[in-house]
Order: sequence, then structure tokens, then C-alpha cells
Amino acid sequence: MASLATLQAWLTEAETARHKLRIQQGEVQVEHGDMRVTYSEQNAGDLDAYIADLKAQIAGLGGEATGLRRRAIGVDLPGDC
Repeated sequence: MASLATLQAWLTEAETARHKLRIQQGEVQVEHGDMRVTYSEQNAGDLDAYIADLKAQIAGLGGEATGLRRRAIGVDLPGDC
């Protein structure tokens, strides 16, 4: 089994690929060492299953399956004081 850090890195890559697939509607590739898998909208469910599997493996190792790093953003609206 891969290390927790490796699984988390793979999760980040897979979630980034899923995001790109959603906004580009084309194909994306996910790589792990020598292996490369291409996903498209037709097999996006396979990518979602892969992401779920990675999250389960990470949870099994006691890690946090957060995937993509998220940060707060600020929004200035007209009229705010």
C-alpha cells in the first residue's frame, strides 16, 4: 500500500483532473509513476470512483482526505462599508 503522503498527493492530482474535466469538457490525464490514465466525460464515473477509493484508503490510514487545498476568498461588494 502507498504511504499516506503519496495517497494524498494522488488525491490532489485526481481532484484537479476532475475539476479540469468539468470546466473543459475534454480529456484529462492522471499519472502515477509509469502509469497514465486518460479520462473523458464518458468515463468520468471511473475518475469519481478512483477519487472515492483514494479517500477511503486515506481514511483507513487515519489521514484526512481533503484533497484539493481550499482557502477562503474575500469579496468586495459595492456599497459595503
